[in-house]
Amino acid sequence: MEVCSDVSLLADLSAAVEAVAAARSQLSVRTAQIRACLDSLEAEARKALDDGREDLARRMLERRQIAAGELGQLEQQMVAAEREAERLALAEQRLLARVEALRAHRRMIEARQSAAAIQVRVGEALAGISAEIDGLAPDLARAEQGAEELEARAAAIDQLLDLSAGTS
Repeated sequence: MEVCSDVSLLADLSAAVEAVAAARSQLSVRTAQIRACLDSLEAEARKALDDGREDLARRMLERRQIAAGELGQLEQQMVAAEREAERLALAEQRLLARVEALRAHRRMIEARQSAAAIQVRVGEALAGISAEIDGLAPDLARAEQGAEELEARAAAIDQLLDLSAGTS
């Protein structure tokens, strides 16, 4: 049956689900770091403007813009990882259902085989009894014939007794 290969696929699928979950976790941590960095860069740019350092404020805003682009990419990756996790979870559920169905089918086949083996043994036992009965048939016929002969003799004796009682 295909149960062994499906169980192997199920293990591989579970490993893939775990890998996607780990990647999502890493993406989440990196996203949080970049968001914190965005706030920090904006604050530094404001401070640089307040200090009259437009060149430094411009560099901070450029760095913030780069970080914002990276954040956008990370968020897209998070969405893709979420979709992949959902797809893998669905595939895992389907495969698990298939494995369980195959196991149930195997148990049913084993039960049918067991029942068939019992039926064979019962049939063989009945065939043996039939053969024994067939072997006993001549003996039973002789016994029945002997019983009939004895019954006939007993009836004849009763008639003789009845005749002799009537003459006396």
